[in-house]
Amino acid sequence: MEPSGDLFDVAVWQPALEKCGAVIQMSVSLFGADEEIVCGPVPITPIVALFEKHGLEPAASAECVRACLAQLGDSRPPIVVATSSGLAVVGVSLLLDGRIVGALVGGYTPITFCESVGISRLARETGTPFQDLWAAARNMSPVPARRLVQHGELLQVLGDTLLRENRLRRHSEETAAQLTTVATVKEGFLAVLSHELRTPLTPILGWASILKQQSDPKVVHAAEVIERNAVFQLRMVEDLLELTRTMQGKLLLNLTVVSLNDQVRASLEAVADGALKKNIAPQFIDAP
Repeated sequence: MEPSGDLFDVAVWQPALEKCGAVIQMSVSLFGADEEIVCGPVPITPIVALFEKHGLEPAASAECVRACLAQLGDSRPPIVVATSSGLAVVGVSLLLDGRIVGALVGGYTPITFCESVGISRLARETGTPFQDLWAAARNMSPVPARRLVQHGELLQVLGDTLLRENRLRRHSEETAAQLTTVATVKEGFLAVLSHELRTPLTPILGWASILKQQSDPKVVHAAEVIERNAVFQLRMVEDLLELTRTMQGKLLLNLTVVSLNDQVRASLEAVADGALKKNIAPQFIDAP
């Protein structure tokens, strides 16, 4: 099972939970599969502020979380509504690949008009001063069971959406990491290949230079052809190195003037032998 930290980015979940809580007028909390709270409750309603101040919560909240995380079956787990002394919480299971990975719980809201007996019992249960709890509860309007189920459906949609977006984001990050690895391997391969291709060209150019000093015109011409093609090959290797530097963001432009006559003459000389065998006699005339 994936750890909660991989599924629930608080920076993403908390603002979404706060907006949802403002809509349903309840504090919303996110719990991981281990029943530990991941973020929330948000927004902080007056009654939640009281419970947090005195360090205890109604038992309905823990019961709701356990019920959401304990649900099994192939179908979508039902919305859980738990009550305690007239206050209700609503919870939904968070599903990923058919597994329950967490729960969203919203609370607290009265399901009937508050009575002093129920609030007194809740005050003892949560260690909250009765007068403070009574003042906060009296300002809350009761929510019918049908509306609580609708709140749960909204929490389900929110949870499914955020989990789906989290999966897409993680997939994008993994793909980007793989592409970076491939690019790094490719750059390393090109660097090694360029070095290996460059190494044998050095003695070829050296021996061609020596052969050019011979008196036989054919040998000199052959040496010039060898040297010219070796230089051409060396430039191709330099282009590979330049490509590697470009991918690394280290490209440097070296602007020079190139004689087109020399390039065309070299190309014709490279194919001259094959052309003569086919009775083709290419000629090159220098441009004025």
